[in-house]
Amino acid sequence: LLQRVESYFSANQLMNREQDVTVLVDLQNVAFLDSKGLGALLSALKIASAHNGKLFLCSLQESVRLLCEITKMDRVFTIFEDCESFSQYSANMLEGDLRDRPLITL
Repeated sequence: LLQRVESYFSANQLMNREQDVTVLVDLQNVAFLDSKGLGALLSALKIASAHNGKLFLCSLQESVRLLCEITKMDRVFTIFEDCESFSQYSANMLEGDLRDRPLITL
């Protein structure tokens, strides 16, 4: 995950693209997340933010959702119930900038 986010933003820089990007991390198939995985998500968020991108999480299984709540990461990340909820959110964004960004789903 971290490598994919880093390489996308690096490629974007190499091509001199100024366009901001939205990254949606779909965790539907992730049943377990440890501190290393949480650290990777935080690093990906930091990379996205450093490049004026946005990173969102969706489809957390119960164990992952509980970990995010216990560690207070649910306050750091914007988390959606599923991809459809994210789509509705991005379609209704008043700012408009989220709708105009390319979307990468991981």
